[in-house]
Amino acid sequence: MIHIFSKVAYWGIKYKEAIVYCQYDRKPGQITVTSTVSIEFETIFCAELPNFCLKIRGDLATDTVYLINGIQTYLEFPFDTDALTNTSTVISTMCKDYAHRLDEWIRYHLKLGFTAIIIFNNDGNKSNPINESWTLRSDKPSVETIEQIAQKYCGKVLLVDFPYSPFPNELYDTIQWISLTVAANVFRTRCRHICLTDADEFIYIPSQGIDISIEVFLAKYPMSMAIQSNILTNRGNMDVINNNVIKLATYLGENKYQKLIMRAEDLEQDEFILSPHKHPKAVLMPKEIIIHYHCWLNTRYDYKRAMQKVLVLQQFMESAFQK
Repeated sequence: MIHIFSKVAYWGIKYKEAIVYCQYDRKPGQITVTSTVSIEFETIFCAELPNFCLKIRGDLATDTVYLINGIQTYLEFPFDTDALTNTSTVISTMCKDYAHRLDEWIRYHLKLGFTAIIIFNNDGNKSNPINESWTLRSDKPSVETIEQIAQKYCGKVLLVDFPYSPFPNELYDTIQWISLTVAANVFRTRCRHICLTDADEFIYIPSQGIDISIEVFLAKYPMSMAIQSNILTNRGNMDVINNNVIKLATYLGENKYQKLIMRAEDLEQDEFILSPHKHPKAVLMPKEIIIHYHCWLNTRYDYKRAMQKVLVLQQFMESAFQK
């Protein structure tokens, strides 16, 4: 079986090349691409993951229909827009069922100085439930949808429909890697830095205190970087989450995953992102310089009495909105 990520295609070579990513559960012996227009194509396989890229060339148009291994496919080009074309430092993330905590996360990172945020909207995936109790989320009909939230930040947030599910018995991460690969290849020529992170993670720069600008910081450290993390959690396990994560998540937990801020020039053309946690060109940064916090609340991460209270995220947001 092949998954064709047709909703996140993009153009190359001045609209003479359509690029689309695919994934397989068993490597196909042959890839075929045909169309009603004259085309040729190139297949680029990832050596480490079951992903591949198709570069389709010819007299193409946005309404061209393709048969990819017999599957009728219509490509959509969400990046073919004037929005976010002159960005500097961007975040790419994939979100599912996160309308109850997304607005706060966007506001935080725009205050941090990110130029733009690309959100791959995975709400259309009904196979992978979120790791938070439904009963403790403020996601009633009166609460904004992810589309309404993105519209509030027009020119700063690009929401991309990405309704795909992983193959049965595969990790949720396998489709996240596709979203990051697409973003890296689309924006490597449109910006200086691409941050690969999740919407439950908040970047903080202790070396600059509350007077923080991510672009000024990155100018001082001209390299791709892997950022270390700690978990933050709340004291109770029955708190309702409604864009109040920074207020709730104040207790310091264990060390956790790394995430990347890549210099665009360090990304190769047609590069597959193998993981958002490490990259051969990324330098591991000390936490005293830059850190990010995983905010895992309620029963997702248990509070323990010995945990240290940490208020740096609150202090940054309070200071940012006072300016």
